[in-house]
Formats: sequence, C-alpha cells, structure tokens
Amino acid sequence: MRPNWRNQYLRYKSYMMNVVQRYKDRTDIKVYLEILLSLATISVFSVFALRPTLLTIAELIKEIDSKRQVVEQLDAKIQNISRSQILMDQERNRLILLETAVPKNSSTEDFIRQLEGLSTKNNLVVRNLTLDPILVRGTNPDIIPASNSEGYNRITFKITAIGEYQNFVDFVKDLESLRRALQLTVINISKQTDSNDQEVLILQLEGQLIYLQQNNQ
Repeated sequence: MRPNWRNQYLRYKSYMMNVVQRYKDRTDIKVYLEILLSLATISVFSVFALRPTLLTIAELIKEIDSKRQVVEQLDAKIQNISRSQILMDQERNRLILLETAVPKNSSTEDFIRQLEGLSTKNNLVVRNLTLDPILVRGTNPDIIPASNSEGYNRITFKITAIGEYQNFVDFVKDLESLRRALQLTVINISKQTDSNDQEVLILQLEGQLIYLQQNNQ
C-alpha cells in the first residue's frame, strides 16, 4: 500500500464534507436535488406500473393488424366472387350450349328424336337403331357405361339405314354438326339386294355419345 494513502483519504474526506456542507447551506441545490431524485423515483415506479398496460396495448395493436389482414383477404375474396358472377353472367349462353353438348345424363331420348329428324330430312329409312343398356334409376352392376379418367361416360350406338349415297353424306355431316358431343367410330356403305331383287345402298354407322359421369341417373 502506498504510504501517502492517509493523506489522500483526508483530502477526499474534506471534499465530501465541503459538498455536504454546501448542500446544507444552499437551499436551492437541496431543492433541485430533491426534485431530481423525486422525478427519478417516479420514473422508475411509473415504468413498472405502466408495463402491463403497455404490453396490453401492444397485444391489441397486433390483434388489430391481424384482423385488418383478415378483412383485406375477405374483401379480395368478395371481389373475386363478384368478378366470377359477372363472368358467369356473360358466359351463361355458352354454358347452356356446353350443357347441351355434354349433358349431365345420357339424354338418349333427345338423341333418338334428333336422329329421326335427320333421317327424315335426308330421305333415309332407318332399319335398325341400337344403344347400350342405360340405367335409369338405382344401381345395377350388370349395366356399367364405359368411362374414362376425365370423368365422362360413353354410350355406344349403332344405326343401319337405306338411302342414296349423297343422302348418306349429308346425313353424316348433319350428325357431326349436332351440338351433342359424339364420336363416329365406324362409317360403312355397302350394297345389298332387297326382297324385290333390287340393289340398295346400306349405311352402317357406329359411334359413342358422351355425357358426364354420375353415380345414379
């Protein structure tokens, strides 16, 4: 230890005593110091007292921001729905045509009436018309229409008719021009002799009708 430590101690002690003495003599310093200490004390206690309130306010602000985002998402969905409705109204006529082209059920009775009209128009005599078995109601494991992975069913139809060659051509064109979606797989024209020993032209058509898959029709 240094030998002059006692002198330094006495010197610092005198400084402290002078400060204390001036603090006692100067009332203005005493007042200012007390005010500063009071403000510091109040600040410290205010922080601890206000902390729960500040935390609550922060949570409320966070919750408000989250709900604002939800409201914005809902507004965007509402706008999308409105645009979809407008688009659907604009394309309603096309949707009707689409339902006619690919109906929800087989609608074979409509197709048969169309065939009758086309055969009359083109002066054909339909000798035979067959279609695959059709399930009208319920379930039957023996009647399962041909389907594919795209969700469509197919019904095979076969037509045999008598007429002239050009009438056959016009009939096939009209058949392919129907709004109903179908696919012709066989077109065959042959010559046969009828019961009166006269040669006639025979048209043999085979194709498939397309409609949407449904469990029960």
